[in-house]
Amino acid sequence: SVQPYHNKMTDSLMNLILVHLLRYYENCLLLPPGTSFHWNAEFAAIFQYIAANFTTISLDQLARHFHYSKRQLIRIIQDCTGTNFGKLIRTMKMQQAKDLLQETSLSVDEISRRCGYENLSGFSRVFSAYYDCTPTQMRRNLSD
Repeated sequence: SVQPYHNKMTDSLMNLILVHLLRYYENCLLLPPGTSFHWNAEFAAIFQYIAANFTTISLDQLARHFHYSKRQLIRIIQDCTGTNFGKLIRTMKMQQAKDLLQETSLSVDEISRRCGYENLSGFSRVFSAYYDCTPTQMRRNLSD
């Protein structure tokens, strides 16, 4: 957008969403015992970037974009979420897949592509392991 303050408004809205998510999931976060965690304003930008690009992002790309080492990003993600990068991305993809199955009539193949999977069989395998049912079964259960 070319409107004045577009980027500032987008950043503000993303920060608001992140704060809401942090409040909502505050009781679910598990930090390792003895961890002294200090929130850094740049962490919000990292998680915003992950949320905006989770279908295609890799840890290498994230490290290059934010000028952190991969090891440092692994630590930040683990400390902030209690999980690793791969599991975080998989959770985001599976939630998007579930939402698309529930809210759209897109084919499972199209949903797998929108979630960042190159082939349907890989998507179905991950989905079935994550939700303990196939995408088609999930859609049927959600529509009942």
